[in-house]
Amino acid sequence: MAEFTNEGIQEFVDLCIFTDRQLLRVIGRSIYPGGKLMSDGVKKAMLGIPTNDHLFSFATQHKRSRTGITTRQKAALIESFGIAEMRSNIHGWNVKLGFDGYNDIVSERWPKGQPNAMIARSLNSGTSFLNAYPFMDTAVANYANVTVKAIEEQFDKEIAKIWERYK
Repeated sequence: MAEFTNEGIQEFVDLCIFTDRQLLRVIGRSIYPGGKLMSDGVKKAMLGIPTNDHLFSFATQHKRSRTGITTRQKAALIESFGIAEMRSNIHGWNVKLGFDGYNDIVSERWPKGQPNAMIARSLNSGTSFLNAYPFMDTAVANYANVTVKAIEEQFDKEIAKIWERYK
Protein backbone atom coordinates (compact mmCIF):
# COMPACT_ATOMS: atom_id res chain seq x y z
CA MET A 1 0.00 0.00 0.00
CA ALA A 2 1.23 3.52 -0.80
CA GLU A 3 2.34 5.78 2.00
CA PHE A 4 1.89 9.55 1.97
CA THR A 5 3.95 11.79 4.25
CA ASN A 6 3.31 15.47 4.65
CA GLU A 7 5.63 17.63 6.72
CA GLY A 8 5.03 21.11 8.03
CA ILE A 9 1.24 20.97 8.33
CA GLN A 10 1.24 21.96 12.00
CA GLU A 11 3.59 24.88 11.32
CA PHE A 12 1.33 26.05 8.50
CA VAL A 13 -1.76 25.84 10.76
CA ASP A 14 0.09 27.80 13.47
CA LEU A 15 1.05 30.42 10.89
CA CYS A 16 -2.56 30.74 9.70
CA ILE A 17 -3.78 31.21 13.28
CA PHE A 18 -1.04 33.76 13.99
CA THR A 19 -1.80 35.59 10.74
CA ASP A 20 -5.51 35.67 11.55
CA ARG A 21 -4.77 37.25 14.94
CA GLN A 22 -2.44 39.80 13.39
CA LEU A 23 -4.64 40.56 10.37
CA LEU A 24 -6.18 43.70 11.86
CA ARG A 25 -2.73 45.11 12.63
CA VAL A 26 -1.49 44.24 9.14
CA ILE A 27 -4.54 45.80 7.49
CA GLY A 28 -4.20 48.96 9.57
CA ARG A 29 -0.50 49.29 8.76
CA SER A 30 -1.38 48.90 5.08
CA ILE A 31 -4.44 51.11 4.76
CA TYR A 32 -3.30 54.15 6.73
CA PRO A 33 -0.29 54.94 4.48
CA GLY A 34 -2.64 54.77 1.49
CA GLY A 35 -5.08 57.06 3.26
CA LYS A 36 -2.24 59.45 4.04
CA LEU A 37 -1.20 59.46 0.39
CA MET A 38 -4.76 60.23 -0.75
CA SER A 39 -5.11 62.87 1.98
CA ASP A 40 -1.95 64.61 0.81
CA GLY A 41 -3.27 64.57 -2.76
CA VAL A 42 -6.56 66.16 -1.71
CA LYS A 43 -4.76 68.82 0.35
CA LYS A 44 -2.57 69.58 -2.65
CA ALA A 45 -5.71 69.98 -4.78
CA MET A 46 -7.25 72.24 -2.11
CA LEU A 47 -4.32 74.64 -2.42
CA GLY A 48 -5.51 75.39 -5.96
CA ILE A 49 -9.05 76.33 -4.92
CA PRO A 50 -9.85 79.81 -6.24
CA THR A 51 -10.70 82.43 -3.63
CA ASN A 52 -12.87 85.54 -3.85
CA ASP A 53 -12.80 87.73 -0.75
CA HIS A 54 -15.13 90.42 -2.04
CA LEU A 55 -18.35 89.99 -0.05
CA PHE A 56 -20.42 92.04 -2.46
CA SER A 57 -18.54 91.19 -5.60
CA PHE A 58 -19.82 91.87 -9.10
CA ALA A 59 -21.12 88.30 -9.32
CA THR A 60 -23.09 88.60 -6.07
CA GLN A 61 -24.59 91.96 -6.99
CA HIS A 62 -25.72 90.75 -10.40
CA LYS A 63 -27.01 87.36 -9.18
CA ARG A 64 -24.30 85.36 -10.91
CA SER A 65 -22.30 82.49 -9.49
CA ARG A 66 -19.22 83.31 -7.47
CA THR A 67 -15.92 82.00 -8.75
CA GLY A 68 -14.53 80.88 -5.40
CA ILE A 69 -14.80 80.73 -1.64
CA THR A 70 -13.24 83.18 0.80
CA THR A 71 -9.67 82.80 2.01
CA ARG A 72 -10.96 82.06 5.54
CA GLN A 73 -13.21 79.28 4.21
CA LYS A 74 -10.32 77.80 2.22
CA ALA A 75 -7.99 77.87 5.25
CA ALA A 76 -10.66 76.21 7.40
CA LEU A 77 -11.18 73.47 4.79
CA ILE A 78 -7.48 72.67 4.63
CA GLU A 79 -7.15 72.69 8.42
CA SER A 80 -10.23 70.54 9.07
CA PHE A 81 -9.43 67.83 6.50
CA GLY A 82 -8.32 64.54 7.98
CA ILE A 83 -8.46 60.75 8.22
CA ALA A 84 -11.00 58.91 10.38
CA GLU A 85 -10.51 55.62 12.24
CA MET A 86 -10.31 52.39 10.28
CA ARG A 87 -13.67 50.61 10.11
CA SER A 88 -15.07 47.42 8.72
CA ASN A 89 -18.22 47.13 6.65
CA ILE A 90 -19.71 44.65 4.19
CA HIS A 91 -17.24 45.72 1.51
CA GLY A 92 -14.12 45.34 3.67
CA TRP A 93 -11.86 47.60 5.70
CA ASN A 94 -11.50 51.30 4.97
CA VAL A 95 -10.61 54.69 6.34
CA LYS A 96 -12.66 57.75 5.53
CA LEU A 97 -11.28 61.09 4.53
CA GLY A 98 -13.36 64.12 5.31
CA PHE A 99 -13.94 67.52 6.82
CA ASP A 100 -14.58 68.06 10.50
CA GLY A 101 -16.13 70.90 12.45
CA TYR A 102 -17.00 74.47 11.61
CA ASN A 103 -15.13 77.48 10.29
CA ASP A 104 -15.05 80.84 12.10
CA ILE A 105 -17.56 82.64 9.84
CA VAL A 106 -20.54 83.11 12.16
CA SER A 107 -23.92 84.25 10.87
CA GLU A 108 -27.53 84.19 11.97
CA ARG A 109 -28.05 80.91 10.14
CA TRP A 110 -24.77 79.39 11.37
CA PRO A 111 -24.21 80.56 14.99
CA LYS A 112 -21.39 78.02 15.51
CA GLY A 113 -19.85 78.82 12.12
CA GLN A 114 -20.34 77.31 8.69
CA PRO A 115 -19.95 73.51 8.52
CA ASN A 116 -16.75 72.70 6.67
CA ALA A 117 -18.30 69.61 5.07
CA MET A 118 -21.09 71.76 3.59
CA ILE A 119 -18.60 74.26 2.14
CA ALA A 120 -16.55 71.44 0.60
CA ARG A 121 -19.64 69.76 -0.86
CA SER A 122 -20.92 73.07 -2.27
CA LEU A 123 -17.58 73.86 -3.84
CA ASN A 124 -17.01 70.37 -5.23
CA SER A 125 -20.47 70.07 -6.83
CA GLY A 126 -21.38 73.70 -7.35
CA THR A 127 -24.55 75.50 -6.31
CA SER A 128 -26.80 78.20 -7.72
CA PHE A 129 -24.49 80.83 -6.19
CA LEU A 130 -21.07 79.14 -6.41
CA ASN A 131 -19.32 77.71 -9.45
CA ALA A 132 -18.24 74.08 -9.18
CA TYR A 133 -14.58 73.38 -8.54
CA PRO A 134 -14.35 69.55 -8.30
CA PHE A 135 -11.13 69.42 -6.27
CA MET A 136 -12.11 66.22 -4.45
CA ASP A 137 -13.18 64.35 -7.58
CA THR A 138 -9.99 65.39 -9.36
CA ALA A 139 -7.72 64.38 -6.47
CA VAL A 140 -9.40 60.99 -6.05
CA ALA A 141 -9.14 60.29 -9.78
CA ASN A 142 -5.47 61.35 -9.87
CA TYR A 143 -4.35 59.43 -6.77
CA ALA A 144 -6.56 56.31 -6.85
CA ASN A 145 -4.13 54.00 -8.67
CA VAL A 146 -1.11 55.25 -6.73
CA THR A 147 -2.96 54.75 -3.45
CA VAL A 148 -4.06 51.20 -4.30
CA LYS A 149 -0.49 50.28 -5.29
CA ALA A 150 0.89 51.75 -2.07
CA ILE A 151 -1.62 49.76 0.01
CA GLU A 152 -0.82 46.54 -1.87
CA GLU A 153 2.94 47.03 -1.49
CA GLN A 154 2.66 47.75 2.24
CA PHE A 155 0.35 44.74 2.75
CA ASP A 156 2.84 42.47 0.95
CA LYS A 157 5.68 43.81 3.13
CA GLU A 158 3.70 43.18 6.33
CA ILE A 159 2.79 39.62 5.28
CA ALA A 160 6.40 38.98 4.29
CA LYS A 161 7.50 39.99 7.81
CA ILE A 162 5.14 37.41 9.28
CA TRP A 163 6.32 34.69 6.88
CA GLU A 164 9.96 35.46 7.75
CA ARG A 165 9.29 34.53 11.37
CA TYR A 166 8.32 31.01 10.38
CA LYS A 167 11.05 30.24 7.82
